[in-house]
Amino acid sequence: MADPESRKAAQSAFQAALNDAARNAASAWVLRALYSPDQLRERLTWFWFNRLNVHQGKSTLRAAVGDYVDTAIRPHVLGRFRDLLMASLRHPAMLRYLDHDANVSRALATYFLGQAPDDALVARLAAIFTRTEGDIAAVMEALIRDPTFAAAQTSAFKDPVRYVFSALRMAYDERVILNTAPVLGWLNRLGEGLFNRSTPDGYALDAAAWSGPGQLTTRFEIARQIGSGPAGLFKPSAPDRPEEPAFPVLANALYFSTLSGTLSAPTKGALAQAVSPQDWNTLYLASPEFMR
Repeated sequence: MADPESRKAAQSAFQAALNDAARNAASAWVLRALYSPDQLRERLTWFWFNRLNVHQGKSTLRAAVGDYVDTAIRPHVLGRFRDLLMASLRHPAMLRYLDHDANVSRALATYFLGQAPDDALVARLAAIFTRTEGDIAAVMEALIRDPTFAAAQTSAFKDPVRYVFSALRMAYDERVILNTAPVLGWLNRLGEGLFNRSTPDGYALDAAAWSGPGQLTTRFEIARQIGSGPAGLFKPSAPDRPEEPAFPVLANALYFSTLSGTLSAPTKGALAQAVSPQDWNTLYLASPEFMR
């Protein structure tokens, strides 16, 4: 195109298309992570994407990152590590790869335990990884059966992704959100934005990386947004359609049947001082127990 204005318009349209592709990929990931019945696969999809990380800001990767997750990562997360690695290597979005049995086993255990595993557990998992030629499902089965796994489910500090998603599930049960933009914004504020890690090492796996004072302050602000009302989650994409009414109900059957019994006396005391349902929701989502 010789006309500068035409070139400018074409470039603008191209960038808009790239942005649309990235936005659609991010929305699809959020909805799968929240509502898929196969939650282990979705958690492993996030884990392996984070280990085989690509950044959407590089060149035109915005157009490819969704396909990278859907075709190179998700189908292989419970298969052979070799297949997962080769699928990621062959995909045009791939920037780097990981290849070491002990490193893989240690990283998986750290992610699901929320802390660095002991060397004995890593050795057991690495041995299974080697014996099964990289069968990730076999490694996961051994990890889940290890006593440290059950203990970690009530003690490990949630990373931002787990924190936001568990809050939304608690607040709205199976009601499907219509707008993922607030979710993606919260993850960005908490430092674990989707497709936004600019270095190839991926986000931190150790829960201690997510428990600093600044992180907790931001979580309280997000807890207030989620606990006080729909927060834009039920606003349809069409500009002429109003936001659907919604209110988060955290004092639900799950809370009364199971979760209330896990609360400490200080947390129960704080909840008793709540002056409104919105205030109660905020305090519960910001409690130490819900952070784990």
